[in-house]
Amino acid sequence: MLTRLGRYADRVLELGWLAAAVMVPLFFNVYSSRVFEPDKISTLRSLVLLMLVAWFVKMFEGGVRAVRSDTRSVRGGKVAAAVQGAAESGLPSWLGILRVPMVIPIIVYAAAYMISTIFTVTPDATWWGSYQRLQGTYSQYSYMLLGLMVIANLRTRVQLERLINFMVLTSIPVVLYGLAQWLHLDPLPWAGDTATRVASTMGNAIFVAAWLIMVVPFTIYRLLTGLTTSPIVEGNEAPSTQNPKPKTQNLTYGWAVVANGAGILMILSLLFFMALKMMAGLPFPDAGMWWVFPLALALFYAGCWLIERIGKNSDDPLQVSLNLPAVGAGLFFVSLLALPLTWAIDRTNIEALKMQIGFDWANIVWVVFVIALWAAITALAYALSNSNRTWTIISAALWAVVGYVAFVISGVIIWLVFFLLLWAALTAG
Repeated sequence: MLTRLGRYADRVLELGWLAAAVMVPLFFNVYSSRVFEPDKISTLRSLVLLMLVAWFVKMFEGGVRAVRSDTRSVRGGKVAAAVQGAAESGLPSWLGILRVPMVIPIIVYAAAYMISTIFTVTPDATWWGSYQRLQGTYSQYSYMLLGLMVIANLRTRVQLERLINFMVLTSIPVVLYGLAQWLHLDPLPWAGDTATRVASTMGNAIFVAAWLIMVVPFTIYRLLTGLTTSPIVEGNEAPSTQNPKPKTQNLTYGWAVVANGAGILMILSLLFFMALKMMAGLPFPDAGMWWVFPLALALFYAGCWLIERIGKNSDDPLQVSLNLPAVGAGLFFVSLLALPLTWAIDRTNIEALKMQIGFDWANIVWVVFVIALWAAITALAYALSNSNRTWTIISAALWAVVGYVAFVISGVIIWLVFFLLLWAALTAG
């Protein structure tokens, strides 16, 4: 059993690999010289260092606990007990990690990199990596250590399902931003043609494809198993049979869980888009808006935990009475901030630049579309959970048609407004 310190260290480890699953695909820094890969790798290096410290603390705590509980007075016996206790607290079993299929290849790969680093003619570039990529021995060891720490400390089904959920949720902003680039809706003025060769948050179409190749199987798995599965007890323990909860299938609020999760995800995606608009519209000198995008990513990470928590409480009536109205109000408020509002710099006084906020009434249509889409998802989830099979199929088809028609009508209205404004501008000149 882990002590409180060991449990804290174990929690830091899980927070670390979940943060890596979220931050590395999404983070980029428009204020740096390389924008994408070096900044992502630096973030991952920092996370791995924090996780490594937590792992050492966990194993050290296990060794101290083993020494205190050992009854032998021989010094060699104490040392053996400390080593065994440290290994058992930080590894699946005493040297059992060597029997994991991927561990031996990782060790061989690490040895090959170390030999190459020792005998290299450019030690600095070999260890730290090049200026463009940072893909040196240090970065490669960070990848390997992250994998080993996940292998050694991800021990329950709950942790695995949570990691899959975070990866699937993170892929949604990546895909949506790629679609925005393809549709020429990207607010950031990239030098290359991101509509023809979509780079999304990765900076390279190849990296986007590699990420999606990894995530698509997990997405298919989550679609087949559902966002919420049957309760899984932490630590793979058998559920208690004493005082079992009565079955209340008619009182479950799974449809509200789906609606709340979808609403929170839409809010997080809108915050992500709003951060991009603010960085594009407010190019203050000295990177004055550097904090906007990291704050949006931190909120996205917290939102993933909120979705995870909501998914575990499908029988809570607060899902309908409190969470659903709060998510709806939050979605409406954030959509107003992210879509119609525009940010620019007032350059009338070059020595004292000021923020200038505008309101684009044409984008109100997108606000209506977002709210209507969430309402359709909510209604569809409710219909699917409270109907027989025939009505389920009919309602799903009807809502699909309604959603498609709403999308088409919204597009027609947007183009109509655009051509009317263009016509007005041409005739006025």
